Amino acid sequence: MRLSTLFGALSPQLSMALDVGSYSIKAVTFQSNGRTSPPWVAKKMTAKLPVSADPLRMVSKLHEFLFDAAKELGKVPEKITIGIGPSLAEFSLVTHVIPIAPARGTISRKEFADYFKTIIQQNTDAERYMIAFPVGIYANGYPIHPIVFAGSDASMVKEISFSLLIADIPQKVAEAFEQTQKMLGGIQIEFVPIAGAYQEVLQKVLKMQDAFLIDVGENHTFLMLVKEGIVVAVSVFPSGMHQFVSAIAEERDISLEEGERVKRHYTDGLLKSAKSADVREICTRETVVWKAKFLDALAPFYRAGPLPEDVILCGGGAQMPEIRAAILESEWIKNFSYVDKPRVRVLEARGIFEGDSLGGFLQGPEECGLASLIIYSMHHEPIF
Repeated sequence: MRLSTLFGALSPQLSMALDVGSYSIKAVTFQSNGRTSPPWVAKKMTAKLPVSADPLRMVSKLHEFLFDAAKELGKVPEKITIGIGPSLAEFSLVTHVIPIAPARGTISRKEFADYFKTIIQQNTDAERYMIAFPVGIYANGYPIHPIVFAGSDASMVKEISFSLLIADIPQKVAEAFEQTQKMLGGIQIEFVPIAGAYQEVLQKVLKMQDAFLIDVGENHTFLMLVKEGIVVAVSVFPSGMHQFVSAIAEERDISLEEGERVKRHYTDGLLKSAKSADVREICTRETVVWKAKFLDALAPFYRAGPLPEDVILCGGGAQMPEIRAAILESEWIKNFSYVDKPRVRVLEARGIFEGDSLGGFLQGPEECGLASLIIYSMHHEPIF
C-alpha cells in the first residue's frame, strides 16, 4: 500500500499543513496567492497527545483533530499536507537501479514516471505499508531532473537510479490513515516525510545545496545530510526534550507538566539565578547523555562522504543552550568532515519566511517542521 501522492495538482485556495509530533498535533490553515508572497494564515490549531500514546492512538487523535478542525472552520480545506516524522514511521534511504537499453535515443518524463511506478510495484507487498518519496534521480551516477533531462540525448545512459526516502508505517496505522481520508470525503491528503519538507526549504528558501540538519524533537532527534540538493543519508535516535523534562521533574519531584514549564522558563531565560543554576546542572548532565547517542547516530554518514561545514539546528532542542553548545563544539565533526569546526545556524520558523512570523502564528525553532510543511505545500513541484 502506498499512501503518498507524488503526482501533482494545482495549488488549492485553502490549504492546511499539519505536523504530528510525539506529544502534540499542530496545524495551520492558510491561503496563498502566489509563490513570491508569504501565505496568509487563517487559523492555527493545536492539540496535546497523551505522553504514552502509541502511533495508532496518535492517528486516532489526528482523526478527531481533523474532524473538529473542519467543524470549526465550517469547511474542509481543499488540500491537507501531513508531515510524517519519527513518532509515526521508521525511515531509510534506498537506491533502485534500472538498466537502460543500449543506444537509447531519449527518455521521456512519462517513462521516468513509469520506471518509478514499476519500482514501487516490485517492492510493495500486503504486509508492508510505506511512503516512498523520491529525493533524487541519477543517470550514470550523476544527479538529473526528469523535466530538464526529458527529450535529451540518452544514448550514453547505461542506468537510471532512483534514490527513495522510505517511511515504513505499521499496518494498522496505515489503515487508520486511509479511514481518515475517507472520513473527509476523499479530498487530497498528502503524507510527506518530514525530510521531504526540509529538503524543500533547504533548496528553495535557504538556497543551500549542501547541509547537515539536526532536528531535536520531543522524543527523537532526526539527522539528515543533503548534498547537491539531494538527501543522501538520514538517521534517527530516541532522545529529545522529553528526556530533559523527565529529568527536571524527577529531580524536583514535580509533575511532567510542571517540568515542562520549568524547562521552558529556563530556555527563555526567565528563571531566577539560583533556580537557573539548578536546572542548568540537570540539563548539562542530560546533554552528555544526548550527545553520546548523537555521536553513535552519526555512523551512517561515514558512507555518505564528509559532512559539510553548514549545520542547521532546529526543533525544540535548538532552544536548549547546552544542546547548542554541544553542536558548536568542533570535536564531533572532525571525524566526519574536512572542516575543523561547524558553521551552525539555529533555524526558526519565522526565519523560513524571511523573519515574517505570519501574524505571530509561527515563531521559534520548535515550529520549523510546521513551517517547512507550509513551504512544501506551496512550492513543491512533483518531479514526474
